[in-house]
Amino acid sequence: MNPQRITVTLLVAALWLIPTAVRADDVCEPGDRQAGNAQTSRALAAEAAGNLREALQLAQIVNDCADDYAGMRKLVMRASQQLGREAEAAGDLAAAFDFYASGHATERYADPKPYGLLDDASRVAFAMINAQPTDRAVARQMLEFMNRESQSDDVARIQQHIHAQARRLLAEEAIVFTVATPHTELLEEAEAWLQQEVLTGVPESTEPTAADLDKRWVARGDAFAALDYYTALSNAINYYGEADQSDRQQAVQSKARKIADGLANGNDWGEAVRLYDLAGDSERAEALTRSREASAADVEADRKARFDQEQDDLEKELGF
Repeated sequence: MNPQRITVTLLVAALWLIPTAVRADDVCEPGDRQAGNAQTSRALAAEAAGNLREALQLAQIVNDCADDYAGMRKLVMRASQQLGREAEAAGDLAAAFDFYASGHATERYADPKPYGLLDDASRVAFAMINAQPTDRAVARQMLEFMNRESQSDDVARIQQHIHAQARRLLAEEAIVFTVATPHTELLEEAEAWLQQEVLTGVPESTEPTAADLDKRWVARGDAFAALDYYTALSNAINYYGEADQSDRQQAVQSKARKIADGLANGNDWGEAVRLYDLAGDSERAEALTRSREASAADVEADRKARFDQEQDDLEKELGF
């Protein structure tokens, strides 16, 4: 969170705790108090009429010069909770969470916490995760919220869920992988799940899933490195790169260069060019291309010359 935003929030909270009369003497103009009191009346009237959304919106923007500013903070809390309960009952968990979380933003400055809105938010957070277990965005949002609120037990529970999802993807990849259908997307998705901890600033879990993922990248790289054609060796380098295995990448490049040397003088020289490029030897790739293209041009020139000569000979025989 932005430090300036924290400072402003704490300042607003501190001002709320100061008696209204003192605040009015120090910082409030008569017009500010009048506007705040009018807004307070409208908020209370909306609540009395059962228009909780309107009451909440009005109470949230009442200025702190109103005589009953503290009462408006309480209205925000109770309306947020009631609206959250209604959304929860209707199955709209995202809306329920938003109501509880926004109400808790006000409640956090109350002592004691009168409504338990953080508990409500936590309950709905895990209901959302259970309802959408494969949704990384939901898990990340809840992890950020729990970390921001210093809810270490809830943070640990969400981390367990994250690692369970990564393990699920690793298990699926183990079943479907072949060198013909490698399914890198499953490993990339597992990595994206584990990245949630880094992106949210949460200390990484001690579970071995990240290490397991690196081992899987290496194992798949080994499978491709054992083969002798460009696509396989290119895949090997890419897999090793995901696990930061530069030594293995260099070994594959050396292998690619040796294979290219064996192909350079044969008919499959185009594959040799690609292998030289893969090995990082672009100069040799370019030199081979120029040489073989020049040779091909010479062959074509000879063929055309022979064809032309044969045509001339034929015309002479026919008397043309």
